[in-house]
Amino acid sequence: MLDAATSRVHSAAMRLLTLLAATATFLAVAFCSAAAASNPSGSSLDQRINTDALERSARQFKASAQQAAGARALVKQLAAHEAALKAPGEYQASPVVGANGGVWLVLEGADAAIGANSEVNTSPYPDGTVEIYRWTSARWSADAVVRAYFGPVGGCCGISAASLTGSRDPDFELIGGGAADTQWFAVVSDVGGRWHAVPFDYGYSNTTVVNAYAVGHGRVETAVDASSSAGGPTTFLYETYQDGAFRPAPPPGRSPPCDVSDLESAAGDAQLQVFEFTKFACADGWAMAIGSGAGYSGPVVGLFEADGAHWRSVEVDNGASLGSDPGVYDIPLSLLAQLTGGFGAAVKPALATAQLIAASAMSGYLYVNGVITADGADWYVKETATGSVASPGAEAEIYRWSGSTWVLQSRVDDLPNSLNYFRALSGGWFEAVNVPGTRDPGFKMQGPNSLSSATLTNAGGSWHVAS
Repeated sequence: MLDAATSRVHSAAMRLLTLLAATATFLAVAFCSAAAASNPSGSSLDQRINTDALERSARQFKASAQQAAGARALVKQLAAHEAALKAPGEYQASPVVGANGGVWLVLEGADAAIGANSEVNTSPYPDGTVEIYRWTSARWSADAVVRAYFGPVGGCCGISAASLTGSRDPDFELIGGGAADTQWFAVVSDVGGRWHAVPFDYGYSNTTVVNAYAVGHGRVETAVDASSSAGGPTTFLYETYQDGAFRPAPPPGRSPPCDVSDLESAAGDAQLQVFEFTKFACADGWAMAIGSGAGYSGPVVGLFEADGAHWRSVEVDNGASLGSDPGVYDIPLSLLAQLTGGFGAAVKPALATAQLIAASAMSGYLYVNGVITADGADWYVKETATGSVASPGAEAEIYRWSGSTWVLQSRVDDLPNSLNYFRALSGGWFEAVNVPGTRDPGFKMQGPNSLSSATLTNAGGSWHVAS
């Protein structure tokens, strides 16, 4: 009859072998090999195996198997739910993650059918739901449900644990989509005491999804590709978690000096004195300067990005399209406003157009048009895409600068294609033209292939399209 210690050994071994039936052969070979090597005298294997160690191993393998089985059941349930929503395949799951003293599982799925949004100015990707589970008392327990906009689900990369916010529990990176110029990146965390999608200061406002990578040491490197086709220009910004959101931060390593002569050299050819900047500012890997330049009749505004220990010129022009910069380059509106805060009245009209055209990051149409100066007044023509993907259109709003704000003059619906910025061949922009019968300028769409005579005008007393 077996003694108590030997009985416990046999009992633990039987539980282990029953639990891991699929790997029984492997375990038998491993145990026999170890016994032959360590027990040449042929003494009893039962006496050589530590009872407590074997029981701990059995519990460990049992928990891992239960966690995997439970995770498979939850993923299967999610897959069926997404299929019922007509979003089959639009879900992803993290591996079972052991981190920060806990074991976790995270699931993400779409909240509606893909393609249900047919309007041209609405993202085709629905909002999503993230479910966070924690292993407790031998089962998966729902820790939280987070609903937010995450962009496309799946297609690339998945979900992984990270340490980005300083939270006691792990943060989770959600990466979806995936293309030559875009990686949809979001972070879910319980920093601050509740699980939520952590916002990023990106583009015109806070957003829950960005084009980015986590690069270590709590940093996220965001990117903006102006062409959205991997053609660039592509610019970058580092962000770290600060005061409830990921915000602009200095790039790692040595930064270029914030020196006016360095900026003037970066803007010119480093040989001739082309530009003379009178005001400048630098922060978080970006710099801006204002002054004068050869060939310019008005102010010159330069935008620069840090490239290692040197400045790289991103844009040098009259600053009329400053309000478009947060959509074209990876400089959030908050940072743009900070850098231009001391530039005075010259940039205020252009900077204020940002509030007129601000759009959600990673979605919608990008509108790039500048302030138009005519007859001593500043004007701005804003267009908005309308209609469906199958039948797109546009409407225009005409604004005049009051000296402190943009004042809406009128709205014109159902623009012809020749005045539709979003359908203009090879791009387009508005220029002021003289129109008989009114003291105010009219506005025509100009561009490489623009041959239309259609004009926005208020001749006759109201704004309309005239041919």
